Amino acid sequence: MTVLHSSSYSTATPAAANVAATPFTRATVVGVRFDVCDYQSVVEWLRSHQPARGERARYVCVSNVADAMTARLDADCRAALADSDLTVPDGAPIVWAMRDYGYDIRKRVYGPTLMQRALEDAGVESRRHVLIGGSPVARAGLRARFSNVNWVGEFDFRFSDLDDEGYANLASDYRDLAPDYAWVSLSCEKQLKFMHRFAPLVSGTTLLGVGAAFDFHAGLLSQAPTWMQDRGFEWLYRLAMEPKRLWHRYLVLNPPFLWHWFRERSAGRRVTST
Repeated sequence: MTVLHSSSYSTATPAAANVAATPFTRATVVGVRFDVCDYQSVVEWLRSHQPARGERARYVCVSNVADAMTARLDADCRAALADSDLTVPDGAPIVWAMRDYGYDIRKRVYGPTLMQRALEDAGVESRRHVLIGGSPVARAGLRARFSNVNWVGEFDFRFSDLDDEGYANLASDYRDLAPDYAWVSLSCEKQLKFMHRFAPLVSGTTLLGVGAAFDFHAGLLSQAPTWMQDRGFEWLYRLAMEPKRLWHRYLVLNPPFLWHWFRERSAGRRVTST
């Protein structure tokens, strides 16, 4: 594990976990709860709902079809999404389904764009930030791009090495840095499981799982053209860029999503919560 830029600032023992109240309407798509939101409302929530020191940590899932379908197969991922404080719809098909069910939402909340807008917001930028996961090159590129952000540290580890002792040591180092926000870049299911298990161990902080956003902002991965993103074809672009890593996500997990969506649609699914 690597920790940089440590400080002597410490936090109190975290309180018991429970999901924080949010101003967002909550929708359920193929069994997974998503919040009806946009970039501005999420950034405002991050700025105004930051937990106080000693108050339990919160975590935000930036989730797509792969997350939703993985949650149907994996109980730990399902629990992670169920217990998140905010789950934003990062995926055009998720947004299409939410609209189909009668929710008022225009566009997805794309992880890299959300990260950029948050880090460029004066009320967020000046707070204490750490990076968790990603490659050393990606983290260095990200810090260089957002050089005005108050970066106080970073954590580098193998997810498979995090046993009970590993989590405890990581939480101790994290509390020493006392970050307000932690940006997490792991693969989708690892990211969900990590935040779900780690959040109860720390306090006064918000974890945000943004996946490949580190690589995009560091210039290590190219993003799909806007027209492809807007029309739901980003998956095809990314599959072409990283076929070995992403083939299972897009070719195995995406088709069942359509089946579950249309099954709910045929049952006359409409807005059921506000």
